[in-house]
Amino acid sequence: MMKANGCRAFRESPRPLIVSLQFPSLRWSLPGVFIYRHVKALVEAGVSLKLVSPLPYLPRFMEGWGRWERYRGVREEQSFKGVGVVRLQYPHIPGPFLRHLTFLGLGFQLARFVRSGSLDFMPNLIHVHRLYPEGLVGLVMARRLGLPVVCTARGSDIHSQPGDSTCHRRIAQKVTRESDSIIAVSRRIATQVQEIAGFPIDVPVIYNGVDPTFRSPKTSKDELRDVLGLPVDGRLIVFVGRFESAKGAPELLEAFRIVQTQVPLAHLVIVGQDNLGSLAGNMECQENRNIHWIGEVAPDQVARYLQACDIFVFPSHAEGMPNALLEAMACGLPPVATPVGGIPEVIVDGENGFLVPVGDSRRLAERLLLFLEDVGMANDFGSRAAKTVRQGFTWERNAQEHVNLYLEVLKSWRLKMEA
Repeated sequence: MMKANGCRAFRESPRPLIVSLQFPSLRWSLPGVFIYRHVKALVEAGVSLKLVSPLPYLPRFMEGWGRWERYRGVREEQSFKGVGVVRLQYPHIPGPFLRHLTFLGLGFQLARFVRSGSLDFMPNLIHVHRLYPEGLVGLVMARRLGLPVVCTARGSDIHSQPGDSTCHRRIAQKVTRESDSIIAVSRRIATQVQEIAGFPIDVPVIYNGVDPTFRSPKTSKDELRDVLGLPVDGRLIVFVGRFESAKGAPELLEAFRIVQTQVPLAHLVIVGQDNLGSLAGNMECQENRNIHWIGEVAPDQVARYLQACDIFVFPSHAEGMPNALLEAMACGLPPVATPVGGIPEVIVDGENGFLVPVGDSRRLAERLLLFLEDVGMANDFGSRAAKTVRQGFTWERNAQEHVNLYLEVLKSWRLKMEA
């Protein structure tokens, strides 16, 4: 009966069931904010969809313990800023091998949930984000429900997780080979997907977008800095993201020490979670009044910090398509970044930003100094950076390209079912 219902549905508009373990909540708005913006754009484009963001099951008495604090009260939430979400719980089993069984079980659980009619919505397509674990969950659901499955490869699920273990790589390979379509967020990620698959497959690239709130400031930078408690005088370099070794934090601190010797009025603003406690707590960093540790801020507040600064720096070691970079460029900041992941697809070295080798703090400092010492050049690069993002990286474009892909997948699936 599922197949008959499905075949009728294939002649209609796409009705995707989107599954993502990462999705923001009212209590914890940071994880998966890009998924929220992607789904919101689809809804605004007129797509009927349902979003399921599974939560690990925890007894209520554990929800206030340590890292589990983030889940307190989340399961009762049914929407986030106008986007409906189903917070289906699943048993959380620690341990590498048992974790795979957990996600296999989650796939069966979600399939039963859809069949039960609890969603009041019959999807005709499943779209999951990340090859692992969502890709594994999506394959199980697709087989149980007799529906096509689309999977988006985003970054760590390609350049990090497959190398963690043989089992991870085999699962990633299975997902790439058996999904009806694999989407990549950059051309570099698309190439890596093909390498994992082991043979040529078509991997369409659909870039993330930038929220309209990320744009050049309407108020003066001085006013913004005064409100945010940032220094009004001097030139501000900003980093946004997890402050850790994988994001190039040690090289950035070393580069900034070099910068300060030549531009004493330069300031470094760090927005994001500090995952290098030993460095953040280093006495030198604490006593350096030109380093401003902001910490985590709500996603809708990030734009204000970007708009208040002059230069964006992002010396990461591995990426998919970093939203922080796109958002900074949309705000008119000239970027200095590393040529990893999809970054070279956005930054044209010497035209709208600079690219520096991974781990090279001296070259990083040299490029930052160019922007610090030549304000006119920095402004020109910033204007070109904003134009790049406005023309090629919008959520409206992201939504339309997803709709087109959904229609292609449904058409191919219908022909396959009728054969």
